[in-house]
Amino acid sequence: MADGALARVTSKWGQSSARVRVADSQRPGSVFVPMHWNDQFGSSGCIDAVVNPATDPISGEPEFKHTPVKVEPLTPKWYGFLLSRAS
Repeated sequence: MADGALARVTSKWGQSSARVRVADSQRPGSVFVPMHWNDQFGSSGCIDAVVNPATDPISGEPEFKHTPVKVEPLTPKWYGFLLSRAS
C-alpha cells in the first residue's frame, strides 16, 4: 500500500475505508486508525463498524486493540474532496 492511497479495512464485524499513511514508527503487522472518525461525513469512514463489539463490563470501552483485520487497496469509481474557506 502506498502512502496516500485508499484502503478497505475489513473484519468479521464490518468494513471501513481510510487513507493510508505509511510510517516507520508503525509496528509491522499492526494497523492504526483514529477511533473518532464516524459516519457524519462519509458512509464508509466509520472504523467502529470494524471493531470487535466486546466491551469492558465496567467502563464500556471497546476492545480496540484486539480486532483482526484485512487491509486491501480500495479503487473507487470516483471520489472527491471539498475545499472551504470559513469567514
